[in-house]
Amino acid sequence: MVNLFSHRKLPYAYPRGILTPVRGRYWHLTPVIIYLLSEITEVEKPLLQKTRILKRAFTLPVPWFRSTRGGGAIVLGTRKRPLIIFTENFFLREIYGRNARYYGNRLDVWLDMLSHEVGHVAQLDRIGAPAKYVLSFAWQYLRTMSHNRAPLEKEAETGRKRYRSFVHHIRNKGLMKEYYTLLRADSADEAKISQIRQWITEWKKASQTKNA
Repeated sequence: MVNLFSHRKLPYAYPRGILTPVRGRYWHLTPVIIYLLSEITEVEKPLLQKTRILKRAFTLPVPWFRSTRGGGAIVLGTRKRPLIIFTENFFLREIYGRNARYYGNRLDVWLDMLSHEVGHVAQLDRIGAPAKYVLSFAWQYLRTMSHNRAPLEKEAETGRKRYRSFVHHIRNKGLMKEYYTLLRADSADEAKISQIRQWITEWKKASQTKNA
C-alpha cells in the first residue's frame, strides 16, 4: 500500500471550481464558492475570503482521520488567519491502496464537507483565542462523550443541513449536472454567481412555503 503521507510520490490535485492556489503554498476558496457557502450557511463572506485551505503534511499532522476511511478536515488557526486542513485523500484523483477514498475531483464531497467546516470558521472568529477555541471543543467532547453531540459540532452541522437541503432542491429540479458543470466552467464569476443566486432564491422560497 502506498503511504498517503509520501508527498513526492503522489500526483496531488485540487478541485478546480472550488479552490484557487496561492503561491503554491495553500488555497483560497473561489469567489463563486464564497458566495454559495455564505448565502446558504450564513457565514459572513469576509471570514471565508481570508480562510486558507491546507493539506495535511508532516509538519501539519492534523486532522487525525484516516484517509483510507474517508478522511476529514479540521479548522484551526487564528481569527486573522483561519485554516481548514484536509486529509490527503481530498487532493487525490486516483486510488492508492486498497479501500482508499479519493475526492480530488468530487465537488459534491468537498462542498458537503466545507458547508460544515465553515461553521467552525465562524466559531473560531466568535471565540477568539485559538487555545480557548480548541479547549472548548475538547471539553464538549469529554462532557458529551461524543463528537457529533458536542454543541459546537451540532451548531456547525446546521450549515451542512442547509446545504444538503439546497442540493435536494437542485436534484428535484433535475439540475444536478447543470450545477456541477457551472461550478467547473471557465465562465466569468459574475455569470456563475447570477445563476447560483437564482437557484438559492428559488430554494429559499420553496423552503419558506414548505415550513409555512
